[in-house]
Amino acid sequence: MIPGGGCLSAVNLFIIKEVDGLPTRGDLERLAAWSELHRADSLLRAELSRRLEAEAGTTLLEHEAVHRLVIAPGRRLTMYQLADALLVSRSGATRLIDRLEQRGWVARRVAPQDRRVVRAELTREGAAAFARMSAVFAAAFEERFGGLLGDADVAELRRVLARLLAAGETSTASG
Repeated sequence: MIPGGGCLSAVNLFIIKEVDGLPTRGDLERLAAWSELHRADSLLRAELSRRLEAEAGTTLLEHEAVHRLVIAPGRRLTMYQLADALLVSRSGATRLIDRLEQRGWVARRVAPQDRRVVRAELTREGAAAFARMSAVFAAAFEERFGGLLGDADVAELRRVLARLLAAGETSTASG
């Protein structure tokens, strides 16, 4: 609690505890930027998912998995590669492939050189489903992201995100 009965968020308590004095305007701006980045990502993903579910009968994660297979060499990826690309756990990728396999969009293939390696391979039905769902995705993406940003905006956003991603990869590699 703070004087006057208000509450500080956990982030504000952390900043005030770890920094001598109150947070600077720059600290607050950085927190606001982080919050807005998270909110923008959440809202965009929610809208893309809503549209895909309503108009194509699929989820955003299913779309992303099929898209990864469409662009992969030979239209196949190992379960590990798919999990890493989608930022899901290995078991989450397995459950996802179970669903896609039930729909006929993916087939599991055991690697002939190493039977411990299982690959998810896009089927003809999966490619046809991707053609249908990609039109829905493209329209929603253009409405909510691509059509709102000019070339300079995209270049600046990619520059900033590349720096954040590089810092994350550096800390992951050293940790």
